[in-house]
Amino acid sequence: MTPRPDGGGRRFPFPESPLLPPETETERFLYSLTRFGMKPGLANIEALAARFGHPERRLRFLHVAGSNGKGSVCCYLESLLRAAGYRTGLFTSPHVLHVGERLRVDGRSLDDAGVAVLTERVADAVREREATFFETLTLMALLHFEAAGVDWVLWETGLGGRLDSTRVAPAEASVLTTISREHTRYLGTTLAEIAREKLAIGRPGRPFHVGLRDPALVDLARAEAARAGFSLRLLDEELPHRLDGGDLVVDPPGPPAPMGAAASADAAEAGGAAVLAARLAGRYPLPGLPAVQARNAALALAVLADLEIRRGECLLPGDPAAALAATALPARFHRVQAAPPLVLDGAHNPEALAGTLAAWDALAGERGVTVFGCNEDKEVAELLALLTARPRRVVLTAARQPRALAPEILLERAAAGGESAAAVALPGGSGGPAPVDPPTTAAWRAAPDLAAALQAAGEDAPVLVTGSFYLAAEAYHLLGIDPWS
Repeated sequence: MTPRPDGGGRRFPFPESPLLPPETETERFLYSLTRFGMKPGLANIEALAARFGHPERRLRFLHVAGSNGKGSVCCYLESLLRAAGYRTGLFTSPHVLHVGERLRVDGRSLDDAGVAVLTERVADAVREREATFFETLTLMALLHFEAAGVDWVLWETGLGGRLDSTRVAPAEASVLTTISREHTRYLGTTLAEIAREKLAIGRPGRPFHVGLRDPALVDLARAEAARAGFSLRLLDEELPHRLDGGDLVVDPPGPPAPMGAAASADAAEAGGAAVLAARLAGRYPLPGLPAVQARNAALALAVLADLEIRRGECLLPGDPAAALAATALPARFHRVQAAPPLVLDGAHNPEALAGTLAAWDALAGERGVTVFGCNEDKEVAELLALLTARPRRVVLTAARQPRALAPEILLERAAAGGESAAAVALPGGSGGPAPVDPPTTAAWRAAPDLAAALQAAGEDAPVLVTGSFYLAAEAYHLLGIDPWS
């Protein structure tokens, strides 16, 4: 696959629809832009930014990409900088319940009135350019953060990186969390192709912090750094860390290695790592799923500690552990009920779901019920294989999204996958589904919507809702829970 520098004029169907029918003129206008789909490329956002005086040139950005973890890293960075006394702007997607969640200043979502004012300001320009929903929200974020006078913007890519409208921002530093097979229609079919798309957010002469561990992808990152001129910072080299229980631990640096004729450029790297380790040594309790969040939190700490050295300004708070522990991570293994456990999680690719299910099994044991739904453009077979490998109860359902797969289709695909290690139940009569020759006692069920799925799971059972960010969002709405609490 040879990428085109401008996106080739391609358009793709827009992946989102509102959880609830738009009620206001503002909402109706914004969601009307979904008819323009997704248009990879920077032409629209660059023209729009120019029309409004280039607000991006008066802001400081930390730009974050990745298959998993990019939203969490943005949230950690925002929490750390705000605790250090900086005014922050946070741009993430998708939103959970309200579009203003994408435009957060100092931890607060933009309210309906603020969204309406911004929408009115950009509407004519957006119509003229036939800008997409995401391009419009990107422009609105730039204008909102400039008006609010934020010191730092935490800037999450929407999809990919090279042709993502967020690349209009001249970032002070870039971050890449992980790479997995996702959005193959848009980004490429191999991990290397996907990685190149995301590594393209790097800026010449600026640091690029990378959490990759796969040797082939690390080699690719080194090659891209040499080609594009960014300063590659590999997490495992710049900040060795470990997980101890539910805590991220950064150990203090050991004694320096003896210098001599055998010393090489590696010594300079080791010296830089020692400085970061000395600055960050400590124990950091983490919210959400520590086994997953440890690397995300370590990346956030490394980015700010490295920038402190480069810029000569204090960016970390006096108690970074408290700031990390207090970070809200909506739909990231969010335990919204203690007993019985109720967890909402937006894992939607195999890498993320594997971590979520491992943590869920450790928390809930054999009594745990997984309520699962996913969209048609995901790696459905791999996701179902992860579920069928566990002898646990599963209730399949669908979010209220046009791309959501019907639970009956998920059941059929699970039943057709002969490698299933769990029981799969096909739709039955009024008495409920009938198990298909189960090798275990587990049984799967289909429910037409989330409310029915939760009812089928049972009031006294531990429940995990996962497979789709949109399904998790629907759960917040259904249960009346603030996702940012």
